[in-house]
Amino acid sequence: MALWLIGGSLIFLLTAAFTLLIVALFLLGDDSLLADESVVEADDVCLEGEMYNEEEQICMLEVTCESPEECAAWGDRIIMELEGIYGPLDDYTAADGELTPEEIIYTYEIEDNRVPEDVEEDYLWQWHSFDWMTPDNMTTMIDMIEIFEGSETNAYVKVAGGTSATLGLNSSPFIPSETIQNNLHELAHLLSLTPQEVDYSLDEKYCWTNYTEEGGCFYEDSYLYLFYGRFWLLDYEETGEYFLSEYAATHEQEDFAESFMYFVLYPKPEGTTVAERKILFFYQFDEMIELRAELLARIATWLVRTG
Repeated sequence: MALWLIGGSLIFLLTAAFTLLIVALFLLGDDSLLADESVVEADDVCLEGEMYNEEEQICMLEVTCESPEECAAWGDRIIMELEGIYGPLDDYTAADGELTPEEIIYTYEIEDNRVPEDVEEDYLWQWHSFDWMTPDNMTTMIDMIEIFEGSETNAYVKVAGGTSATLGLNSSPFIPSETIQNNLHELAHLLSLTPQEVDYSLDEKYCWTNYTEEGGCFYEDSYLYLFYGRFWLLDYEETGEYFLSEYAATHEQEDFAESFMYFVLYPKPEGTTVAERKILFFYQFDEMIELRAELLARIATWLVRTG
């Protein structure tokens, strides 16, 4: 899993990380929540201020909050610090969609969040970036990676029966903010399509909530159906104050995914528009606030090695 240990790239990446952290310290001062420049013991990869996740073999910031309110504030501060170094993280809108088979150029299986040893290195970075940013328990359904090219689509998720999922990733390199937003958008789809959220055994004719294209019926208390009931039972014909992007207006599942992405990367808004209230929707769930903090802790350590 550890992308940064592949081949001879370790020395280059550590040098780049050191340079970026010197800039960070200059901009943010001694009280920054981001990592210090000193290398610590964990595989000689983690930086001071980071913790080593031995099970997943990655470094991440230690989340120093104990309540949902503290975690929301902690996340907002991380966002401000990251944007002080790398610029806006929310200046790009993710998009996904359907692909024709001939656009897929490489596939490989995932087992227990690990890739086979014979996967070509040129096609590893897309998955490793997603895997670094995402807790392992959020990606257990993914068992296939499809790398594609020649499409305006950035990424996609295809779920089969709630037990397996294919993650499609564009072969083209993106700037870091694009990669982050693509990954969060697809993670939102995964979160909303788990067996805990969707009844894949129920026939469509017996489904009175929403029936998914993946062949399942959303539970009444699922995140997406609650989101749908609050924001899609009204007839919104324009974007602007109603949607966070044009793409969000195409379907309730895309609206949910875009709103989740903004929830992670955007400081908590006032809620003066419908679009802002879609971000606030996620703040009613303590587990979502905790997840946001962990995602930002992972994104911060990914960015310092990539951005």
